[in-house]
Amino acid sequence: PERKTVTLLATMMVLWIAGSWIEFLDVLTVGLGGAIVMFFPGIQLLTWKQAERATGWDTMLMIGGVTSLGTASVNTGLATWLVGLALGGVTNWHIVFVLLAISAFTVVIHLALPIGPVVNAVVIPPIALLAIGADVNPALYALPVAFTASCAFLLPLDAVALLTYSRGYYRMHEMLAPGALVSAVWVIWMTVIMLVVGPFLGFI
Repeated sequence: PERKTVTLLATMMVLWIAGSWIEFLDVLTVGLGGAIVMFFPGIQLLTWKQAERATGWDTMLMIGGVTSLGTASVNTGLATWLVGLALGGVTNWHIVFVLLAISAFTVVIHLALPIGPVVNAVVIPPIALLAIGADVNPALYALPVAFTASCAFLLPLDAVALLTYSRGYYRMHEMLAPGALVSAVWVIWMTVIMLVVGPFLGFI
C-alpha cells in the first residue's frame, strides 16, 4: 500500500505542476481523480466504508453552504458594497490607522466570505481604487488583504478549520475568544510589517 500511495501522490503532484500549462488539470480535477483512483480494483487504497466513516458529512454540507454564501455575496454585489461602506472614508486617516482598518475589515469579512481567494477577488480591487484615489501605492493596501485572507481565526468557517471542527474536539463558540485574540495580534503585526517593509519596497 505504501508504494501505491507514494506512486499515486507523485503522479498527482506531476499533474498539478502540469496544470500550469494544461488548463483542465486544475487542483480540483486532479484531486478528485486521485481520490477516485484510490477505490479502483487492484489499487484499493481506500474502501467506501472507510471513506464513509472518516468523512464528516455535516462538515461537507457546511463547506458547501458557506461557499455558496460567498459566491452569492460576490454575484449580487453585496461584498463590494460592504467594502465601500466600511472603508470608503478611511483614506483620509493616518496610514497606521488605514492599515489597521484594512486588516481588521478583512478578518471580519472572512466570516461572510470564508474562502481566501474569494476575499482577495472581492476586497482587493476596490481597495486598490481607494489607494489610487489617495495617491498611495495600491500594493500597500492590497498586501494586508492578501495575507489576512488566508487567516480565519474567529470561527471555524474556513474549509481547513472546518475539518478540525468536524472531529468534535471543540465547539464553535469556543474558538471565538482565542480566535479574537489571535486576530487582534495578527492585525497589529500585519500593520507593523507593512510599515517596516513598505519603505524598502517603495510602497511608502
